Amino acid sequence: MAKSVARTMKTNMQEGTPEERVNALLRGEGGLCFSGKRVLEIGPGYDCGLSGFVFELGASSYIGIDINKDAVELSRKASREKVPEAEFVFDDSLFIIRALTEPHIIISSGVFDAVILIDRTYTEELVRAISDKTPKGEFTIHSGSDFHKDFHEFFTRFGFKKAEYEYLPADFGIYRKL
Repeated sequence: MAKSVARTMKTNMQEGTPEERVNALLRGEGGLCFSGKRVLEIGPGYDCGLSGFVFELGASSYIGIDINKDAVELSRKASREKVPEAEFVFDDSLFIIRALTEPHIIISSGVFDAVILIDRTYTEELVRAISDKTPKGEFTIHSGSDFHKDFHEFFTRFGFKKAEYEYLPADFGIYRKL
């Protein structure tokens, strides 16, 4: 029975859209787990980011940090109906991550592409802060349209190992803290 479940899960993760494959990874047996964890999303954008999704997967809390004030305001308004327990903050993610007093799973979607192009030093400091706040054995997930070599090097340098999943879209990086 377990082999058929694993075979079905792997098949499902190799087929479908990138979003469907990531959903299979996060929801599947043996998948990555948000259950009972605090989640911080860097740059959630205009429509509540991934807050509903991580709560659906059992997260205990969610905070979305964005440097775009309009995006934060729109997410706050949308979350009142969609995900009232989500919190959205207009601030610098690096500052907020450094100020965390409890561990969080830190995620982003499409943020690092823009940041690396603008400021490599800031990106390195952001990855260092993510490392400092990620407990050993936990993971961090980031996606973007074009992952840069520097991005992977930063995560490796700060104690993460990239998880290799053949069924993930190329623009996802899942890193587990060693």
